[in-house]
Amino acid sequence: MRLEIIGLVEELDLPKSPDELLATYDGRDDELLKNLKIIKIKKEKKAATIAEIRTLIDAMGLPKTADEMLVTYAGREGGLLKNLCKMKSKRDEDAVIKTKIVNLFEELDYRTKWTRCWLNM
Repeated sequence: MRLEIIGLVEELDLPKSPDELLATYDGRDDELLKNLKIIKIKKEKKAATIAEIRTLIDAMGLPKTADEMLVTYAGREGGLLKNLCKMKSKRDEDAVIKTKIVNLFEELDYRTKWTRCWLNM
């Protein structure tokens, strides 16, 4: 268990050393290990959120960069991700509507041309 704790502390790059943490959690190694695993899960979740934010911002071509947005929303990355997902969904819906409108206009123009040709016969 001690080796796992040391590995997690080094992996998480915590401000305290493994020895300091083990001294603080004297006799409660299992609790320390549980807390370190929770910290690791939270860091992995935050990293995944940030990666998804970067992907969305790059895909949508927003005027601000991902770094600028992440600085603005520091500590509120979940809210930023939610807003970006809404924005992307709205853009996708708008694109579908625009495509339908263009298709309808093209179809109407075709019918109008056909009708004019038929009337001129």
